[in-house]
Amino acid sequence: MESERPPTVLLTGASSGIGLEIVRLLAARGCEVWGTSRDAAKLPQLPHFHPLRMDLADDASIRESFAQAQRAAGGFDVLINNAGSAVFGPTALMPVEMMREQFQLLLHGPMELVRLSLPAMRQRGCGLIVNITSLAGTFPIPYMAAYSAAKGALSACSQCLRLELAGTPVRVVDVQPADINTAFHTATRRVAADTDRTRQEAVWEIQRRNMAAAAVRGRSSLACHQRSESAAGGYGGQLLSSETWPVRGAISTGGMAGLVLATILPDLR
Repeated sequence: MESERPPTVLLTGASSGIGLEIVRLLAARGCEVWGTSRDAAKLPQLPHFHPLRMDLADDASIRESFAQAQRAAGGFDVLINNAGSAVFGPTALMPVEMMREQFQLLLHGPMELVRLSLPAMRQRGCGLIVNITSLAGTFPIPYMAAYSAAKGALSACSQCLRLELAGTPVRVVDVQPADINTAFHTATRRVAADTDRTRQEAVWEIQRRNMAAAAVRGRSSLACHQRSESAAGGYGGQLLSSETWPVRGAISTGGMAGLVLATILPDLR
């Protein structure tokens, strides 16, 4: 990265969850972060943070908001595709509109941002694309077929991009979080169904318990990070410092997702 200026980052889904944690950590390190949300009023007010309204369900909004942010930033060193939401219900009864919405938000929107970001990265001779997908893309979750399929598709695109961009200064990383204690589960939309209600409720309750348990693991990881960043798994430090980048990174706590990204960004200076 150019030494005379801090790294510039475009991050989607910056108003809550993993995205908000990433914002806080990167802004604290002096990175200039443009963070998006459909509702700009929900975005934080922090030094080095630039709120940006962007609706990933609307291609015109993506292009217009990106152009506005790129003019202000002078180009982005890093793109982090993080925004996401889910729907829960029987796969065979899922309305096609909901399926399309999931793929727009979780695949087509992020890939449009990749297409918009790459030309300037190539021109400057540096760049990093981080796609935050999910282990659900590898191990699909029952009653969350659209989410699992879209995340798996973005992971596949990430791997293809990494291979296609091999030998160039632009790098691609696929981060696959596991259970994370955020408001994601409670915000998930549910599709009512008359069949398999007992089984659906059992799966829903398992997910709720797993995310609650992740809160304990997350506190442990954050305490570890306070003692030593390298002690938080060692994964983040090698993510950008090595010539050969791992394709995937599975993360089991909300704190760890922020720690990984905050640890790797200083290496871009």
